[in-house]
Order: sequence, then structure tokens, then C-alpha cells
Amino acid sequence: MKNKVILIVSIIFIVIILLAIAWIINNKFTNINNIVEVEKIDDSINEEDKGESEMLKLNIKIGEQNFTATLYDNQTTRELMNQLPLTLNMSELNGNEKYYYFNNSFSTATERVGSINSGDLMLYGSDCLVLFYDS
Repeated sequence: MKNKVILIVSIIFIVIILLAIAWIINNKFTNINNIVEVEKIDDSINEEDKGESEMLKLNIKIGEQNFTATLYDNQTTRELMNQLPLTLNMSELNGNEKYYYFNNSFSTATERVGSINSGDLMLYGSDCLVLFYDS
């Protein structure tokens, strides 16, 4: 009987340690690349961009990777562009998005979004920039 109790306590202890290690590893990887650099791409329009005259482009650097974001040309986007370049320390949420709350609010025109996909960049409310990295 005494050996069974020791065995059960040992197994519980090992499970707790494994869960703690898994939690630490998950938080370590979830917090990777929270630093996001955002900068405006050159305003000059070349021949291939003429069809996208109502779009503005940003360069987003996360860790060592660079991404190009294409944004709608509207008041909110122009207000964001006026603050560039930015380096943001974005927080993790739900295992599929990073977010950052600005100290100031942006102009908004509320719109219901049908679906969210990996790579979407949007303003939540009037002051929270959200970058979705998983659908």
C-alpha cells in the first residue's frame, strides 16, 4: 500500500513538472517576435501599381522577416501613416493574433468583417491595431 501511494504521488509530481515545462515553452514561443516595425513604403507608383491607386503600402518587419501590407486609402490609414515609422511591442492573444493599443484614437468607420485571415491587419475599436498571423 505504501509503495502504491509513493508511486501515485511521484506520477502526479512528474505530470505537474511536465505541465509547467510545457507552459513555459508555450509562453516562450508565443512571445517571440512581439517587436513589430512598421514603415511607409515609397510613395512613387510604378506601372504595376497603377491599378491599386486606392491602396497604400506598408513594410512590416517582424523579427528578421519583412512583409508588405496593402491598406485601404482612407482617413484612418492616413492618420496611421502620419505616425510612421513605428516600432511596436505587440501583445499576444488567442494564439492567432498580436495587438497594440495606441495612446491616441483614430478616425473610424465601423464595419462588420465577414472573416479574418492570416495576414489581416485591422483597427479594433479606435485605438487597437491587430495583426492576425493565423486564420
